[in-house]
Amino acid sequence: MIPENYKMKYTWFQDFKIADAFGIKAIKDTYNRAFNEWKDNWEAMAELSFCLNIKCWDFYHEGKLELSGLYANLYHDCYDKCIEHFKDDELSKYWSFLD
Repeated sequence: MIPENYKMKYTWFQDFKIADAFGIKAIKDTYNRAFNEWKDNWEAMAELSFCLNIKCWDFYHEGKLELSGLYANLYHDCYDKCIEHFKDDELSKYWSFLD
């Protein structure tokens, strides 16, 4: 679980807010660029996964099911790749962050 006093270190929420304004293609492009650039950093990937999950739920509650589904798919893609890629301590930290 994210500690109460944790300060986000990456700008994923701002990045995806901008992408949201430009539509699905921009969201996918933002995800792909973010993932490819930061895929070796467990903390960046944990924050990215967290952001994607929150965006999924936010759009679901707004009734924007297409965007919610897109963010759900991106979350699962990111999560699956991370649990394959990270090992030992990094994987443990990734999971702990999202728990």
